[in-house]
Order: sequence, then C-alpha cells, then structure tokens
Amino acid sequence: MPAKHSIITTVSLESGVFPVKVFFERRQSARAAVGTKQLILRCPLYLSKPQKAQTWSWFMNWLRKVETEQPDAFNHLKMKEYQSGSTLQVGKREYTIQIEQANRKTVGGRLEKNRIQVFLPKGTDAGQSSKAIKTVLSRLVAKDFLPEIKQRVYQLNEKYFGETISDVRLKYNTSNWGSCSSNQIINLSTRLLFAPQVVIDYVIVHELAHLIEANHSKKYWKLVAERMPEYKEYERWLKENGRMCDF
Repeated sequence: MPAKHSIITTVSLESGVFPVKVFFERRQSARAAVGTKQLILRCPLYLSKPQKAQTWSWFMNWLRKVETEQPDAFNHLKMKEYQSGSTLQVGKREYTIQIEQANRKTVGGRLEKNRIQVFLPKGTDAGQSSKAIKTVLSRLVAKDFLPEIKQRVYQLNEKYFGETISDVRLKYNTSNWGSCSSNQIINLSTRLLFAPQVVIDYVIVHELAHLIEANHSKKYWKLVAERMPEYKEYERWLKENGRMCDF
C-alpha cells in the first residue's frame, strides 16, 4: 500500500512562473489552494496515469480561473524570471547572470568575480529553468558570501556569548531563517542575505543564544533581549518583508 507523499514542481501561467507542491494522500477527490509559499494540489493516492493527467488539467483550469478573477492572487508566490544579461542584487553586491543551454544532463554554474554563468540542459522548459537557475544562484551566492558571514558570526559570538561553534553553514532554506544544531553548528538561510545587516545580525544572535539555551523559554528570550533590546523590531521586519527576500 503506497504511503502518502509529495512532490515540488512549478507551473507557468499568464502572470508568471509559480512553485507548486503536490500532495498524494488518502482522499477521495482533488483539492487546490493558494498557500503562503506555493500553490497546493492535493490528490488521491490511487490514480492511474490518465487520471493524473486529468487531475492536472483540472488544476490548470482552476488556476487560470483564479488568475482571471483575482489578478493579484498569486503575486506573493511569483518566482523571479532570469534571462542572460539580468542582474541580481544581493546586499551591496551586484551579479550579472549569463544563461546557456548546452548538451548536458545536469544543471551547473560558475561564479567569476561578479558574473554568474548558469548551464542548463537543452530543452529545459520555463518552469524547470526558473527553479534550476534559482538553485544555482543560491548555491554560488552562498559560496561567495560564506567567508564574511562566518566572520560576522564569530565576531558576534565573541562579543556577546563566547561559546564554542563547530561550523557556520549558509544554504537555501524556506522553513526558517536559521537554526543551531545540537553539535554547535550555526545554519543560516541564503534568503537572509537580502535583509538589512541589522536584521542579519539579529538572526545570528538569535541562533547563538541557542548555544546556551536550546529552547525558546523566558530565560532564552532574556539572553536575546540583553544583547539586542530592539530584537522585536527585527522580527517584525522579517515578518513583513521576508517574502521579498528570495532569489
């Protein structure tokens, strides 16, 4: 008996390219929704290939109807579309993007100074391209920013905490802005690079405080407030502007 599962894909509509999460679960009929991070399609587990195609067709018709009746309904989900010559501003750095389709099976990329080259397999469609380019950009920008982010983490740790850090990692993540593992690894999302420096510093302090208190107790928040009294202002900034911080 198959277990429920999900896949992530993209869809191209009149107004742009959007992320979609498709759930296969124990249910009788399909259901569609506009989520906060992606479009959502919920399907029954047991579908034949023709039934899957029919369900996807129904989903596409539903999306087009919503798009027609509510033109702004998907605005918060729109994925950036890049072309050769496009620029990407991350903090004070500006990158020029070059996109090439080549005879290759996998997506790749290369960063040289302020130029990012993205290599796509020939025949990659618009939806797949957007997702692949975003992945390459995030990975290469993370590599470019990691040394200074590491330096900042160690500076703030020395200033406020003096705890042991095993490593600092920078990777694309939509579920949180950062985390602190049980083995003293500080993880930060590359999306954070689009935020003001004071907000980046707050998230770093937030995670460093977990080296002392691995929870969100009153004692934990006291640690944060003592080192950054205005932390609620930065949390509010992330809540109000976080969706704009992305590749």
